[in-house]
Amino acid sequence: MRGGEHQATMRDVNGGATFSFDLPRDHVLASEIRSFLPTMRKTLDDWLVRSEAALAEHPGVDKERVTIYIGQMTKDLP
Repeated sequence: MRGGEHQATMRDVNGGATFSFDLPRDHVLASEIRSFLPTMRKTLDDWLVRSEAALAEHPGVDKERVTIYIGQMTKDLP
């Protein structure tokens, strides 16, 4: 939030963050950063399968929903 109302911390359970990295095209770190999306998709798919199994094992329990939004874009720079 703006205006000093909230300072983001690593303990937050709600919120978002945007990071941009300008790097030499062939730098090893650029490749590592680009691997974020497929790595996260694998993790998220695993969590989805496990959460569905947990609900099947415990029908009728109180539930909560956690929604994660991610995105990645690469862009050539001059």
